[in-house]
Amino acid sequence: MNILNDAPTDPRVSGLLYERVRVFLNKKLEPFALNSADVYINTVDDPINQRLVSSQSLYEEAIDSLERGSEPTYVQGITYVFSLPWTFEQAYSLRKPSLDDVEKIMRSLLDEAKHQWRV
Repeated sequence: MNILNDAPTDPRVSGLLYERVRVFLNKKLEPFALNSADVYINTVDDPINQRLVSSQSLYEEAIDSLERGSEPTYVQGITYVFSLPWTFEQAYSLRKPSLDDVEKIMRSLLDEAKHQWRV
């Protein structure tokens, strides 16, 4: 079942779901003193050229994961966590949360949505 596409069309329901996602992410990011607006998943084409090909906020990644009904998969070496979108500058790279942490957060979001929110 596609969680968001099968949801009722009432925008208040969608808005509530989006807010739940934001609150969930921010709670998971509290140990890192961050919120979902401060975390971006940036990807380059290869580790040598480092041409940026993708950049999404953690929130956008979470919504995409809910729409797909599966957690994202990342390729180590070309995907990293940053504090700014569309950059691969190490000065903006975040050590925590790591890419592994992000994968765990997404997995727990999908579990929460399925078992607690019933979506």
